[in-house]
Amino acid sequence: MKKFLFSSLFLSAFAVSAQNVDLPTDFIRNTLDGKNDRQTNVTGSPYHNENFQPGTVTIADKSFDTYVRYNGLEDVFEIKNQAGEISALIRRPDIKVTLDGKQHKIETFLDGNDMSKQRYFVILAEGENKFLKNEGIEYKEAQQASSSYSQSKPASLVPYTKYYIKKGDGKAEEIKLRKKSILNILDDDRAKNYVKENKLKLKKEEEVVQLMDYLNSI
Repeated sequence: MKKFLFSSLFLSAFAVSAQNVDLPTDFIRNTLDGKNDRQTNVTGSPYHNENFQPGTVTIADKSFDTYVRYNGLEDVFEIKNQAGEISALIRRPDIKVTLDGKQHKIETFLDGNDMSKQRYFVILAEGENKFLKNEGIEYKEAQQASSSYSQSKPASLVPYTKYYIKKGDGKAEEIKLRKKSILNILDDDRAKNYVKENKLKLKKEEEVVQLMDYLNSI
């Protein structure tokens, strides 16, 4: 096992292994017990994948290979160190997490009430115009049967996917994968012309990425 000395930002040297690196404690929010505290009468999971997977946490210009999983309900990344201890990664805009081939980063967005908030997004297109995906988990209340012909439904944790576009230094705004929704947010004649010339329907992630890459290249 080799040891590296990092800059004074990190208070000491940290052991590095080929498979798992202990992150500096400056970037660990708290230690978890590894248990899921959700109630037994709630179906579903706060995780898209409850297993820890190999991932990379990038802090400024330093990268750490570690084991990661994403808690979509709490919008937090959890990491497992070499001793098997589970901690929550502090939420900071200069931290990026690469997991399962996807890059996740904190971005500011407008919620349904036009309130400014921050959360992790999957970065689908980067540049002056960003195309973002929010892969979260939401809590849904239990539903009582409305008649003898229907059944009650327990409280549940349900995955969802939302898409956003962020222009320049502005806040990300939610869009639908529809031509009208995307072009209205972009409000750019170059985007309209490109979509028309290339016969894009903008109903797929790949087509929106194509459009954003074009706008970011001109």
